[in-house]
Amino acid sequence: MQGQRKDLDEPTVIHEGRVTEKQKQHRKLFKHSGPKLQDLAANQNGDVEVEVGLGLMTVMPETAPKPPVFQSALCNADAVIVGTISNKSSQLTEAENFVFTDYEITVEEV
Repeated sequence: MQGQRKDLDEPTVIHEGRVTEKQKQHRKLFKHSGPKLQDLAANQNGDVEVEVGLGLMTVMPETAPKPPVFQSALCNADAVIVGTISNKSSQLTEAENFVFTDYEITVEEV
């Protein structure tokens, strides 16, 4: 991803109460069980770490070897795009127990 803006590598700040119409629709798509993230953080000492498995989007340098899971996802996909991320925004789901990020991508190849 040559030429990618540095600010896209930075964590996305979630602005509570400032939800766009698109985010209002997207926050309904993710259904996860568990406590609210703020409640989890309030009950922890020190840093809180959240881990998620392989997502739908993977950013890899063109020269990097493709791991088997990634290769399988490519081979079984209905469509694959190559593009550059131009913008992103994150928000909590309706239940406030998961964070999702919307990415805007300039498509270079399908």
